[in-house]
Amino acid sequence: MEKLTKTQLFNKLKDRSNRKSFIKMGIVNTIKITKYADTLNDFKGALIHELDRLKHIKELDHKGCYSISSEYDNDLYDRYVWYLGEKQYYRISKVMHQIKSLYLMANYVVYNILPRIGGHDLIAK
Repeated sequence: MEKLTKTQLFNKLKDRSNRKSFIKMGIVNTIKITKYADTLNDFKGALIHELDRLKHIKELDHKGCYSISSEYDNDLYDRYVWYLGEKQYYRISKVMHQIKSLYLMANYVVYNILPRIGGHDLIAK
């Protein structure tokens, strides 16, 4: 069996018919990350942006720098933080699950996620 290239792996990730198999692997947010990504570089940029957004939410939640809203009737999404001038409603357990999913997604396309000052970077394995 021949080894797939990063572009071929990205195309498999983008194919909606494979979504159930990725969910079984723990990769849950493929549609959000690959929706507007036409190339592998677009995918890398979207993945890094989403990881930075989720890590920002996680860090502010950990520090207690969130606000409580009464806009929702249930308690699931009553916390919010500001990210790039936009309210981000969240549930911390979902944020943690999405971060894990992004690492799995990067690993699937054969990239390592490295933290750097001001964000993250992807490097080929």
